[in-house]
Amino acid sequence: MGTEKINMRVEQGYEMKRPSLVHIRAEEIESKNNVRLGEK
Repeated sequence: MGTEKINMRVEQGYEMKRPSLVHIRAEEIESKNNVRLGEK
């Protein structure tokens, strides 16, 4: 019963001169997925 985790940071909007960061965290625990998104 392992746990898989993913943490990502995605940069977007630079060509439009509106840069922002999207933070993505995904985790699988006992065949259930938990995904969180946040933006700065």
